[in-house]
Amino acid sequence: MYDADKKLLNGTGLKAIPYFVFDPSVANLPDKQAFIAIDTNLDKQIDETEIIELSKLYETTISEEKRLKNKKDWFGPGCIYNSPYSGQYYVADRNHDNAMDIQDAFSSTTGEINFYLYGSIPGEIGFFVGFNPLILDEALSDVAGGTPEDNGTSIKRRFRPDGQFAFDWFALAKTSIPVAPINLTVTDDKNNPLPFSAYQNTQLDLVSGTENRLKVRSDKARELFTTFRFSENSQELASGSWKEGVSFEAALTPSKTGPSAVILRTDMMLTPTKTISLPLMQFDVVGSAMITILKGSVVYTGIDNGVTLQLSGIASFNQQKYNCRELE
Repeated sequence: MYDADKKLLNGTGLKAIPYFVFDPSVANLPDKQAFIAIDTNLDKQIDETEIIELSKLYETTISEEKRLKNKKDWFGPGCIYNSPYSGQYYVADRNHDNAMDIQDAFSSTTGEINFYLYGSIPGEIGFFVGFNPLILDEALSDVAGGTPEDNGTSIKRRFRPDGQFAFDWFALAKTSIPVAPINLTVTDDKNNPLPFSAYQNTQLDLVSGTENRLKVRSDKARELFTTFRFSENSQELASGSWKEGVSFEAALTPSKTGPSAVILRTDMMLTPTKTISLPLMQFDVVGSAMITILKGSVVYTGIDNGVTLQLSGIASFNQQKYNCRELE
């Protein structure tokens, strides 16, 4: 970590609070989690007590519409900078006292911090950096972020303590570390790619009421992945073990239809005593095809028979989609 003159920061007053920003592509993914770990006892191993979850939302954006209407919740507690920057930062409450302050920060006298990042959800990790005597003053460490009394026209009424995020004198470090998404390839059991966009999005489609046999493969080995799980409305449809952390096969029969009706999760073993459930991707589910005979329910040999069939619903067979239509 460096100062504005690109000199390495050092000294006992240097503090850093890690954050994680989730990529917009996973905005609808439920139960997103981000973890880092610090080898505090320097034994070159990570135990459960050294794992830190970045789960407290520090919102730096404002709602211009609410601000103009003078509503009290027009901005997040982190809206104290001259820009919203990335908007939603997730930070850690390391001592579990529901207050984010210097007690949750990492100290460094050399300007360096070594940590482990469990790269699982795409986004970026970075730090709020404090090197100011005011961060050590309990009476002054929280001076902003509270609900304003007006729409910001008065500094006195605009800047009030929020009582939770007490690192107002910290600054955002310029550099962050990107976390690339996990690249999963999903096909049917004959290695055909699944269709998508039944609900005008890019999520893959499954078919309700029939067995969907899938092959899933990661672009690289994920040694921490143990058990995969498909679920629908919190009801497990299929589960099993990853093969060498790279691939698995599964068969599942959804009963519901709709966008994001099925979710794929994996158990991720951070330490021998701590495992988390990680969401990987969501699937849309469409209805099975139904054929109705509109004309020609009885046919006769030796003559031409006119037969009209109506194919209703949406189905995914041989990589095609069929909407309601008549076949002569």
